[in-house]
Amino acid sequence: MSKAAWPVVAVIFVLLGCRAAPVYLDMATTTSVENSGLLNALLPHFERATVRVHLVGGGLALKMLSDGKVDIVISHAPETERRYLAQHPEWVYRKVAFNQFLLVGPEDGPAHVRDAADVIDAFRRIAASDATFVSRGDQSGTHEREQSLWKAARVAPSAEHLLVSGASMAITLRQTNERQSYTLADDSTFWQLQSRLNLAVAGKVNVSPEREGRYRVSVPAPASRTDSRGSGQTHCSRRPSLRRRCQSIVV
Repeated sequence: MSKAAWPVVAVIFVLLGCRAAPVYLDMATTTSVENSGLLNALLPHFERATVRVHLVGGGLALKMLSDGKVDIVISHAPETERRYLAQHPEWVYRKVAFNQFLLVGPEDGPAHVRDAADVIDAFRRIAASDATFVSRGDQSGTHEREQSLWKAARVAPSAEHLLVSGASMAITLRQTNERQSYTLADDSTFWQLQSRLNLAVAGKVNVSPEREGRYRVSVPAPASRTDSRGSGQTHCSRRPSLRRRCQSIVV
């Protein structure tokens, strides 16, 4: 298991801290966390809970946490995270890992992005060409970053050259491959699938400062109380689904 994954487990164990069984932990996370193989590394370490994973875009994951439908979120949508953190100052919020955003497409595509000076120039070349761009369109962190890059480039692809996937990173990459078009991808998923794709990292854009995507854990802070013995006690969660199953622990 990578060192970057340990803080994820640590934060969730602090949330649980339970001796009662069975305990169910509902986790909403981005599809790239699964596509990259990170979930396969994380889940075997949850010995005190059965984890039920909900794979959705980062924006929807944070809404599910806000609505009390899940216990914890792993996301990489900083703008959306900031909005929800302003509404929920009690949330525990930790940066735990990062990957890189890559603009990928055909080796010799019509937008000639291999000659682009940077990622902004590459996006402008795509918009000015007959190339198709495949958008996640799912309120994920990758979609959020894609939108910010189009905004920075002050252009947008025409409707006839824009395909909205509305699906996971893996499906979006397969659609991009089938149409030999362009998309923005997280590097973890891209490298996992690269051997099955006829796509390449598009020129110099993979070394742009805009490439990095940070993953963060968000979880409501456990409710604290003091028992009759005067010791500090922390409940496992304010969600009824966990509170019914958990015992308080000394912290």
